[in-house]
Amino acid sequence: GGALSGCRILGAAGEGVLLCGEGAWRLRQNRLQDNATAGVRCSGRASLRSDGDVVERTAGAGLQADGRSSVVVRNMRVVGNREDGVVLLGGASVSAEQSLVQGNGGVGVRAHGDGGSALALHSTCVVANAKGALSAGKAPALRVHSNIFSGPERGSCAAATAPVVLEGWLGPHQAFEHNVADGFTYLSASGGGWKSAAPGAHGSNVVQ
Repeated sequence: GGALSGCRILGAAGEGVLLCGEGAWRLRQNRLQDNATAGVRCSGRASLRSDGDVVERTAGAGLQADGRSSVVVRNMRVVGNREDGVVLLGGASVSAEQSLVQGNGGVGVRAHGDGGSALALHSTCVVANAKGALSAGKAPALRVHSNIFSGPERGSCAAATAPVVLEGWLGPHQAFEHNVADGFTYLSASGGGWKSAAPGAHGSNVVQ
């Protein structure tokens, strides 16, 4: 493990930061720009705590967590990356709060891990990403509350994309509460098909 603080990593031929193995790492107030693949990738059983980092204009995802890694971010800016802003794969877990995920070329936050994965989002803005704000599969344990979600910018070819897509109903280890969104689509609890929420209050959530 180790720590990296106050650095600029520009134009790397691969990931800006690649963390793998089993170490515990800390990133603080670093700027990662124009890297060839992911801005930050956490893999294997590595763990990461990030505070105040900026990841922008990478050719891949801004932040990628895979394997059995664990990532906790606070005050992170993930902006203008070519693919997804934050992507969770395999059995990884990601927790983000008070962060901004904006203007990325894929989904803002994409969580399609296996049964051991987990996603927590709190007080985070996920806005104006080309393929929607949040896409969550059936497997991740979800704790998503007090966030702002919006879809692609108006006038873009993907403007009809639902900002939030939840595959599977919310079970005992999942919560989607106190969020504000342009809209969301979910798979009904009966498994009877996809439904889209109309404007108004939906439980503790608000659809504009």
